[in-house]
Amino acid sequence: MEKKLKELYQVDTISQDNSWERVIRAVEEINEPMSIHVEDVNIIEPWNCLNFKQLLREHDIRLIFTNNKDMVNRIKVMCIFDGIDDSKVENMEVKREEKETPGQLRLARCGKELAEFFKVDCGQAVFNMKDRYTQLSNP
Repeated sequence: MEKKLKELYQVDTISQDNSWERVIRAVEEINEPMSIHVEDVNIIEPWNCLNFKQLLREHDIRLIFTNNKDMVNRIKVMCIFDGIDDSKVENMEVKREEKETPGQLRLARCGKELAEFFKVDCGQAVFNMKDRYTQLSNP
């Protein structure tokens, strides 16, 4: 079974031990092996929370983080030190399509407009400024 952490506990940030206790209760209610996708929830230093360690140690779960390799590595180190199976925690790398900023869009539009004024002859591009601009100023 796969669940998002936010389905088990409706918060934006988990930073305290009592929050992990609520996650444990939600896992126990479902009472079956599951993969928990940790996305859209900010996790702060879970290795300092006893209930987080209990969750990993005593329940048949896997925590899957998205694009959070540093967090996963720190949790894996905690698991190794505490004798917990570190394969219960993994990082999934997902490429996200970046949106262009308004400045980038404006620059691309200006570039396309200027491209029309370049004349290519024998592998050499020539831009006659007078074809595009009627006046120039300092900046």
